[in-house]
Amino acid sequence: MPTPSDDWNSLLDQIKEVHECKTEVKLSNLIGISQSMLGHVRSGRRELSLNDRLKVLHLLNQQMNLDSLLICISDRERETFLALQQQQRSKLPL
Repeated sequence: MPTPSDDWNSLLDQIKEVHECKTEVKLSNLIGISQSMLGHVRSGRRELSLNDRLKVLHLLNQQMNLDSLLICISDRERETFLALQQQQRSKLPL
């Protein structure tokens, strides 16, 4: 799952290729974030917002489903969700 910044950088590079963005300026405009924010994301100093992560997946024509959401949330949030989901499943009658 692309949670580390390197994985998101890879997805950003894919967007540049798919949408023929020759510059980081065009990429930031396509996503709807500032050039400064993109630089911070690229360097790992900041993370994309959930909304912007979903935009990245959408720009790559990835299907929007639960897996997409799980890719976009933090590790802590994902672990909590999956633990609660497992608890819920264990309480279901067979």
